[in-house]
Amino acid sequence: MSEPNTPILDELLALARLGTDEAWDQFSQKMGPQHLTPECVLWARKYGIIESDENVRDASATIIAHSDVPIDELDQIWLEGLMMEDDNKFVRHWLANALYKRGNRSSDVVTTWEEACKEETPAGEFARGLPKR
Repeated sequence: MSEPNTPILDELLALARLGTDEAWDQFSQKMGPQHLTPECVLWARKYGIIESDENVRDASATIIAHSDVPIDELDQIWLEGLMMEDDNKFVRHWLANALYKRGNRSSDVVTTWEEACKEETPAGEFARGLPKR
């Protein structure tokens, strides 16, 4: 399956690919509701989260976490596997946030979410803002 065109995400992904603190600050400022649509989240879940560039995976996990788009059980299981395997702690933390936000309380998700809560990062701040259910 070829990757669909995602012009709405192009600017955000270009910032993510830079990987600098300044670029990530701009990413956070520019990310809005137009990036959290079902189409963008689907792209992030199907393509961005498996990208070789860790910054694109980080951006994709961030988009998934910030969105309210439902994720079915099979996709949650797949994302949880990616969360456990990714070498980038930011990707792991954002995926844990995304899954925790959607009610997933598996031991791996909770452990990774708790790790995120301890971090002074955007993912940690987001994690601390989620209700403990």
